Amino acid sequence: MDKEKLITITFLDGSVKYYNPGVTPYRIAYEISPGMRHNVTSAEVDGEEWGLYQPIFRSCNLKLNSENDG
Repeated sequence: MDKEKLITITFLDGSVKYYNPGVTPYRIAYEISPGMRHNVTSAEVDGEEWGLYQPIFRSCNLKLNSENDG
């Protein structure tokens, strides 16, 4: 894996994963757990509301919100 060409996604728990630019929050949720994609309702990139199918092209902090949050 050539990390120079990848973006860094940091999650709320401090864990970090590397993805190709253009990855969507929906795809990230699916890669974390295929079942998770059914529960994710929205996403936040660096605190900004983000569409589940909106590509991410930069390193950022990502929060995946689900119907179970609350």
